[in-house]
Amino acid sequence: MRNEIQNETAQTDQTQGSMFSFFNLFPFLLPMFEVIKMVVASVASVVYLGFAGVTLSGSAVALAVSTPLFIIFSPILLPAIAATTVLAAGLGSKKVAAAPAASPSLSLLGIPESIKPSNVIP
Repeated sequence: MRNEIQNETAQTDQTQGSMFSFFNLFPFLLPMFEVIKMVVASVASVVYLGFAGVTLSGSAVALAVSTPLFIIFSPILLPAIAATTVLAAGLGSKKVAAAPAASPSLSLLGIPESIKPSNVIP
């Protein structure tokens, strides 16, 4: 039993050793690797912050341009929005009303609304 535990411990040590054998050969590179990670993380964060700033400034410019255009074209846009809303509501209600309207038509054609299995006792 004790030999099995020692073998398992030796295997895990050997596995961990092979994973980090490069740093075992060159231990002075480990602090340098940490510095490189920090530099890369700092550069990435600055780049992402720059992207966020460009996005924010683009949104502000788009808002500044679109606000006067919306005010100028509002006499045209508001009736167009109302007409589009009424049209969409009409098309939607047509689809909703079609299902109950189809039921009597189907029964006139002889198509049953629901088919009951023959082996079900009422």
